[in-house]
Amino acid sequence: MRTREFAGIVVRYLGSRDVLRDFVRCHVTRGEADSRKGDYDRAIADFDRTIQRDPKHAYAERGEAYEAKNDPKHAIADFDQGLKFDPSLADAQRGRERMQAQLTKEK
Repeated sequence: MRTREFAGIVVRYLGSRDVLRDFVRCHVTRGEADSRKGDYDRAIADFDRTIQRDPKHAYAERGEAYEAKNDPKHAIADFDQGLKFDPSLADAQRGRERMQAQLTKEK
């Protein structure tokens, strides 16, 4: 196989939906693991990488990381974004309610 043909195959593969789906799954899974370890900044960075490809879940997951960091304003903003994509995201709705209650208490 010539180099040019091989390069074309690689480019087509890397642009395929399967690779993009795996990329998103990898970063979401790693972000979830980082959150469980308490490394919220790294988790947020992983969710940042996935927002363009899977915004619904990435915003909701990042909202949970901001919630764990006790950053209600960023958490609420991300929960709201996730709910725009899918109003039935129960975790995002509950997280938004918790953070809104926290902001109300702080006033």
